[in-house]
Order: sequence, then C-alpha cells, then structure tokens
Amino acid sequence: MNSKRRLLLLSVVTVSLSLMVSAISCTSPEPPPIQVAELAPTEVPSPTATALPTATSTPMPTETPVPTETPVPPTATYTSVPTETPIPTETPVPPTATATHAPTLTPTPEPTATPVPVSTATPRPTFTPHPTSTPPPSPLAGLERGTYLEERQPIAANRIKQLSWVEDGVDVSERDAAELLIALARRHPDVFDALIQKPWIMDSITEHETTAIWGIRWFAREDTALTEQILAKSWMQDGIARDEAAVIYRLYWTIRAEDESLQQEVIQKVIEILDMPFLETVESPDAMAIRSLERLEDAGSADFLRRMAHPSLSDGITNEEAKIVTLLGKANEALPELVDVILDGDRVFLEERRIELPWTGQTLLTIIRLRDVETQSMDILEQAVRVNEEYMGEPYYTNWIGLFFVKDARERGSETHHGTHFTFSLDKDEKPLERTFYYTHEVAHYYWSEGPSWINEGAANFLGFVGENKRVGTPIHLDSRPRPPCTYATTIAQLEAMDPDRGTDQFRCNYRLGERLFMDLYHALGEDTFQQGFRRLYLKKQSDDPTDGCEGTRPGICHLAVAFKSGVSDDVAAMVDEIIIRHYGITAILEGERAELAVLYDAMDGADWTDNTNWLSDAHIGEWYGVTTDADGRVIELNLAENGLSGELPPGLGNLANLRELLLSGNRLHGQIPPELGNLIKLTKLELDGNRLTGQIPSELGNLSALRYLRLTRDNRFSGCVPVGLTDIADSDLIESGLPSC
Repeated sequence: MNSKRRLLLLSVVTVSLSLMVSAISCTSPEPPPIQVAELAPTEVPSPTATALPTATSTPMPTETPVPTETPVPPTATYTSVPTETPIPTETPVPPTATATHAPTLTPTPEPTATPVPVSTATPRPTFTPHPTSTPPPSPLAGLERGTYLEERQPIAANRIKQLSWVEDGVDVSERDAAELLIALARRHPDVFDALIQKPWIMDSITEHETTAIWGIRWFAREDTALTEQILAKSWMQDGIARDEAAVIYRLYWTIRAEDESLQQEVIQKVIEILDMPFLETVESPDAMAIRSLERLEDAGSADFLRRMAHPSLSDGITNEEAKIVTLLGKANEALPELVDVILDGDRVFLEERRIELPWTGQTLLTIIRLRDVETQSMDILEQAVRVNEEYMGEPYYTNWIGLFFVKDARERGSETHHGTHFTFSLDKDEKPLERTFYYTHEVAHYYWSEGPSWINEGAANFLGFVGENKRVGTPIHLDSRPRPPCTYATTIAQLEAMDPDRGTDQFRCNYRLGERLFMDLYHALGEDTFQQGFRRLYLKKQSDDPTDGCEGTRPGICHLAVAFKSGVSDDVAAMVDEIIIRHYGITAILEGERAELAVLYDAMDGADWTDNTNWLSDAHIGEWYGVTTDADGRVIELNLAENGLSGELPPGLGNLANLRELLLSGNRLHGQIPPELGNLIKLTKLELDGNRLTGQIPSELGNLSALRYLRLTRDNRFSGCVPVGLTDIADSDLIESGLPSC
C-alpha cells in the first residue's frame, strides 16, 4: 500500500514539474533569429503594437511663397508637380498564441502574454485582404498643386472637380484654366468663390475664358477692389468673347506700371476706366482703345496719368471716343504734338462704314481725319479688306479696321501698321486710286503681324499684288512693280543675322527678299497649292503643332517649309526645298532636318536609348550618334538599329529628302509604318525588321524606286498585301511574310 502511495506521489510531482517548465517556456520565449537586445531603442516595437494600425501620410511640403516674377500668360506650358504616392495601409494581423506546450498536454492552452512583435512593413501572407476595386484617379491628379488642394482645401477641390470639363478629365486645352483655378483657391479663396459661380465656367472652357481666368488670378494679387470691379462687369457674367478677354489681358499689363512708385495711382486710374461708358459692353474698338492706353502707360506712368487727366478722358470715354483713343498710344510715341489735337474732339472727324464679311462677319471700317472731307478712300479700304479676307479664307482677329490720315506721316516714320490701326500720309487720301497697293498691304498686316519681318512684309506685299490683280487684272508678278533689289544681303539668313532697325534702308530688304520668296513659290506651285500652303503658314501662328518639329507659334523658316511641303508630291516638295535654299540659304533645310530628328528623339524615348550621344545638343547633326550627313550637311543615313528605340515612327522622317539608308531594326517600334516614308525617293536601304509593327504595308512604299535592300518581316505582324513596286526588289525578305502581292 505504501508502495502505491509513493508511486502516486511521484507521478504528481512529475506532472507539477512539467507544468512549471511549460509556464516558464510560455512567458520567456527567445526565438534565435530575433536579437532584441541589440536593437536601437527607437527600433523596439511598443508593447501596444497589437492595436489596429492606421495609415500615415508623408508630411506635406510647406507652401511655396507667392512668386515675384512676371506671371506667365496662359498659353505657357506648366510643369506638373508629381502626385504623392500614399503609404499603403497594413492589413491588421490578429494576435495568436505562439507558446510551445508540453507534449503531454492536450487541452486548449490558456492565453499567454503578448510576444515581442517583429517590425515589418509586409503583412503576413496568411491574412490576404479581400480584393477591392481601385478608385479612379482624381481629375486634379497631375495638375500643379492639385494634390495639395485636395489635402488642404477639399471643399474648394471638390468644387473644381464638379465642373463638367474637369469631371470628365482635363485635356491639354483645359489644363491652364484648371491650374489657374487651383491657384486662386489656394491664395485668394474669396475671389475663387466669386469666379467659380460664373455660368460660363461651368460647362466648358475656351481659350478666351482661360485668358480671363489668368487675368483675374493676377489682378487678385495686385488689388482686391480692382478684381471685384472686373468680376462685377455685366460682360463677365456670360461667356468671355475675344475682345473681352483682350481687355482683361491688356488691363493687367497696364497696372503693372512702368514706374513702380506710381503703381497704386495707375491702379486707381484703371478702376476709373472700368467705370467708363465704353466698357459697359465690349466691342473691337473698345479692346483696341485699351491696347492703346496700355501702350501709353508703357511709355511712362507719369505721362499716362497726365494724359488721362485731360477733360476729354477724365469725364469718361464713350464708344465714339474709344475709336479716337486707339490713336493715342502710337501718336504719343511718334507724333507727340498731335496728342492734344486728337483729344480735342472738335478737330477730329470720323467717316464710318459697316460691312458684312463672309468669315469675320459684321465689321466696322473707320477713317479718322483731322479735316472734314470725304474721298474715295473708304471704297478702296473696303476693297482691300475684302480681298485679304477672301484670299486668306480666315476671319480677321478684330471686327474693327481703323485708318488714320496724318500730314507727312511717311516722312516722320509713322506710315505703318500699329496693331490698333494703320496710318497713311495725306497723299494716299487725296489720290487713293494711285495707292491701292498700299491699302491692301497694310490691311494684310491684320493677318501678318507676328513673326520675322521678312515673312510679315513679304506676305503683305504678295497680297498687295493679289489685290491689284483682283482690281485691274495686273499679273501677279514682280515685273508688274519693278523695284531695285536688296544690296545689303543676298539671302534671308544673312538679313536675319543683320537684324536691321525699322525705317532703315537695310530693313527694306525684308520687303524685297520676302516677296521674292513668296512669288517664286507661287509660280512654282501654282495658285491652288500655293494658297493652301500660304493659309497653313498663317494657321501655324494660331496653335503649336508638336508634330511639325518647329518651335512655338512664331512663324519662321521651319514653319514655312512644313506649311508648303505638307500634302504635296515628292516633286513639289523638292521644288519647295530648292526655292528655300535659293532665297533663305541651306541653313533653312538643315534646321528643318535637325527639327525632324528632334521629333524622332522625343517620340522614340530618346533619353532611354542605349546610345544617344550628342542628340539634341548644339553639335552638328552629323555628330549625333547614328546620323551621317553629306558635304552640305544633309542627312543621308540614319542607323539606330538595336538601340532601344520605343514608340511609333513619326511621319516627319519622310521629310529627310536626301536620306539613303534608314536602319531601325531590332528595337521596340510599334504601330503602323507611316506612309510618308514613301517620300524618301533616294532611299536605297530600309531595315525595320525585329520590331512590333502591325497593319498594312503602305502602298506609298512602292514609290521607292531607288530601293535595293529591304528588311520588314522578322517579328513584325503585317496584314493585307505587298504593294506594287516592292515585289521586284532583289534583296528583300517580304517572301517570308506570307502576304500576297497587291
């Protein structure tokens, strides 16, 4: 019996010892991989780490101070601030018992102390959250300060996002307006609240409305009272028209003030101007009057304030007086003694005629004289206005054409177009039928006023010849108006390098060399083809075409070459090149080819090429990797095979007229082969295999009569048939494509 008791007691002791060991094991785990004792104090997770974690955001950067530099007009390209990547929310990991229990124990273990957690940003793979749909990106994402506004001012951000033209995604034409609204919401919330309620801002946004928002944004920085007054104008309540946008734009530059010490006085004067009768509604003469006042202030703030104190201005400018005010800016510069005469309404006489034009619509013609007479000048002016619009096939940028007759204007260097109006000497009023060419020339400057002088004056002179042809049937030819040639420069490139001042003999070379270039193009291309190219050149000024390889909208020789070579045959394009080289110099062609290569670089992710040595640098293009040029600097070979090119081939490659070898195999090209490659009539070797090209092989490639070596098939997936002209190439891989002949 005693033996049984001793055996039972021994069993109890054994179990007790086992439980003690188990308890010690549960409260003091020491997994070997985790060296807790060696962690820095800040790295040891807090015992409260088992609470549900919350996402934390990267601290927002401090707000950039208001820039003091001159504001950029709304047509400028803004650099977007990269959107912030949110920190992912960690999936909560439920606590689990990790103690090691004695093998002899089968019951569920009691809760244990929390183990030391392991610091990790990666959730345990066994607790995968249910998949959720990714919300669409905010329409403000990618816009300058868009993310900032959503974080700091969500109500204002939502008001912008609710605009229909923002809600469906902001495109390139809407970007400036959206970013200007963001800037207003951040810096001037009261002005933003007043502007965002305007009906015209709700459904869509136009170029003119963007200009208006730009003006309001910068007015708000300068003066609150002025901003409120503009926002209260009746014409600010509905859509913003061209002339209304021009008023806002010009008023802003007026209040910038030539003399900063007088800026507040200038601002106060502009507030008074806004209350004047001529700005109750805005038409073209009113916009021109504001442009003239801006020019007046730009000549000197003190003089501007003195002129505005004249009784005829200080008591309020009327609609009729606005037409006279258009003369002030230029008269103050060239004919200052006439300013007081102009402001004396009793000595100024207006002759007016309202006409309807096919493109521009209702247009007001105004002749301003300092004598009370009427001649045939109004008839000649109307004819010039109609001839120019008919040939250009585009509306004028204004519905008001103003002509001012002044004694001895030519001798005083003032017989020219001023942007607001143009000025003639009295002889052109007394004998207008003998000066019709000049009427057409100056009216043409309502189209041709931006860009190099050889384009502006050459185009205006050409239209002068057109006007004489329409009026009396005179041939459109230089022989109909023989004049001495330019003796200071033989090419336009030389003239541009001289950069002569207006009014000098050297400047007159712009008329001679410019008109000869246009006249030669006219006779080489024929009436219809020339007129189409002439109009395309004008339209280049209206918007920037990122595909033409030319810089900006200020027309130059690159724009001219593209305009006249677009959509024409190879022979015609070659004639255009020959004429440009003759009149401008080889420089023009070289600049055009450099531009086309720059477009290729941008379209093909040039920054990521295997070798892009010298590309886009000032080095001669013959020193750019893979480019070979001839003795004249023309591109004759482009070898970028296996160089990491990616994207769609730009059609501008077809403008490299002297190209003999185009080797682009082994890259990541996709899309279709541009049919413009058929313009490369000197091409002897073409390699486009080893890419991801698709679609049909353009029939235009059949025009490549000089082609002797062709590689297209490998890795590409073409459909359709092999064009006529390519089946006869001796060294070709097209048989491997399996495509039938067309």
